[in-house]
Amino acid sequence: MNSKRLDHLVAFSVTDGGPGTEVMKRLRLVRPELGHGSARTALILAILTWLPLFVLCVAEGLAFRGVKIPFLYDIFAHVKFLITIPTLVLAEIPIAAALRAVIRHFVEAPLIDEKDLHRFEETMFDAQRFRDLRAAELAILGLSYLLTYMALSGHSFLGESTWFRPGAGQGLTGAGYWYAFVSLPVYLFLIFRWIYRIGVWTRCLWKVSKLNLLLTPIHPDGAGGLAFLGKATRPFGIILFALSAAISGGIASRVLFEGARLEQFQWSYITLMVFGLAVVGAPLMVFMPMLSRLKRQGLAQYASAESRYTHAFQRSKIEQLPAEGQLPDLSEVQTLDSLSNQFERIKNLRVIPIGLADFIEIAISAIVPGLPLLATVMPLEDIFKSLFKMLV
Repeated sequence: MNSKRLDHLVAFSVTDGGPGTEVMKRLRLVRPELGHGSARTALILAILTWLPLFVLCVAEGLAFRGVKIPFLYDIFAHVKFLITIPTLVLAEIPIAAALRAVIRHFVEAPLIDEKDLHRFEETMFDAQRFRDLRAAELAILGLSYLLTYMALSGHSFLGESTWFRPGAGQGLTGAGYWYAFVSLPVYLFLIFRWIYRIGVWTRCLWKVSKLNLLLTPIHPDGAGGLAFLGKATRPFGIILFALSAAISGGIASRVLFEGARLEQFQWSYITLMVFGLAVVGAPLMVFMPMLSRLKRQGLAQYASAESRYTHAFQRSKIEQLPAEGQLPDLSEVQTLDSLSNQFERIKNLRVIPIGLADFIEIAISAIVPGLPLLATVMPLEDIFKSLFKMLV
């Protein structure tokens, strides 16, 4: 494939477009030449969602006192708007680079059969169209406002006396209206946009898995030649870090202001983290049927080859040796050992192309924001000992 054609393919990324991108470009929140978020985008969105709340709460006397949960004491709000939102935006940079490297590797390795290159290009164009669906943008926007309405129309998540609603039956404060129409919808929109993008990438890889990929069961990477996909999944741990931080902030606020116990949330937290890991790993699971088939075929082929060679070696090199004869040629013994080693390698082939180190790195990204909470009921020394045991 010529370099111009390859550069055109690699230009695709699930982060360089999609829901909200055109609006952010028009508002100059995203630089047109980048197509994805930057540090400037992260800073602007953090200011847009947090600073007006602070200013309005100061003006209304709700920043430090006046309600059960003044604004400056609301850990959940600060984490959502000052940590989670910027992190979700900044995650676009490493993820965009990782996914472009994936597309380039598929072509340059090469893993795509020459006859299927045209179908591979069509898959990339289809993914781009799916990423930029106007209907998806409207659906995510609508869902964000629907969940905002559901969250604010009933009881507050953190009790009834907060900086955005002073009491039961009372309307929203000035800061509450900004929270309802800007801050919370932006926060939810960014989360749902990432879920949609992961869906786009999953669909794209599912179509790639239907192509005639040039995989080999004895590839040294232990995944038929697809282990690079696991490495490219590592940056998605940044998204889990952002979400885990928000969840931990919400739990901390419940513990501090409602007298809840940390133990009440442990299974909910674990369930959400497991769900998050499953969502992040979903794109790799589409290769399970292909790698399972490759493993079965490889085991059958190498078992047959090993059996034939072993029988031939036994008849021609062992049974025909005179009592005081020479030992078989060392190279033939090495060939026998090599076949056995390759058979063992196929037996250990992973049907999901992600290594243990990849998974641990992603899992640690999800766990780290929860460590301060865990430290309130468990000594830090014990926490780090447990993590060390997981790693070794």
